[in-house]
Amino acid sequence: MRKQESRSSSPFLSSTTPNWANSTLEHSLDFYCNKLGLRETFRLDREGTPSPWIVYLQIAPGHFIELFPGTTGENKSS
Repeated sequence: MRKQESRSSSPFLSSTTPNWANSTLEHSLDFYCNKLGLRETFRLDREGTPSPWIVYLQIAPGHFIELFPGTTGENKSS
């Protein structure tokens, strides 16, 4: 008997969506869109946070990178 994998119909509920905090959205978008050729899919706003809150870039159908503008993040090497 083969184990069936549970798949969500929404790619945004997956724990495999990479995300990066970045301090300069314009530089990040220039790199990902103009240099690597990714496409900005959409932006999300959230009340009480700087706008946009998250920017989604499409890598491939159903696969995205999340950019969190205006943050420094905690992705430091130990």
